[in-house]
Amino acid sequence: MKFFLGSLLLVGVVQAQTITVSNWRSDPRILEVRAVYATVNTLIARKRLKLERQRFGYCPSWDLERSKFSDASGVVRRYIKAGGSEDSAVTFEHTYDAQSRLRFVLVKAGAVNDTHLELRFYFDAAGKRVWLDRRQTGPGYTFADADFVREMVWNPKKAFVAAPPC
Repeated sequence: MKFFLGSLLLVGVVQAQTITVSNWRSDPRILEVRAVYATVNTLIARKRLKLERQRFGYCPSWDLERSKFSDASGVVRRYIKAGGSEDSAVTFEHTYDAQSRLRFVLVKAGAVNDTHLELRFYFDAAGKRVWLDRRQTGPGYTFADADFVREMVWNPKKAFVAAPPC
């Protein structure tokens, strides 16, 4: 009995382990998200998801183009939105699991001053962000991580049919 309780305690400690710069690539929560991402990529490559697109007229917005990939049950597995302004552009690629939960967001942003930014947000099944991988080259730009978080799409069906941004 003591062995069993000790094992349960050890499992709880391992699951609660903090993700760090040195262990994030091998953490089970990250590997789970990567598996969801790989599955969705395979479904897209095999044309097993229905693609729908919308494009809107120009205005400074990060929501000028919308694409969604849905399975046969209508569950959106990937949602992409993109847009920009005269001096920058941003693309959000959202990946959802089979239960419609947001698991990963890849943000690619660029500016005319040759700044390139890539953000990778990882979420667990409960919707909690477990890791953010941030990479930037160039001199920098006024991009703020909080703006990217605010623009994430948690309900892709609703976002796809929302009114145009301008």
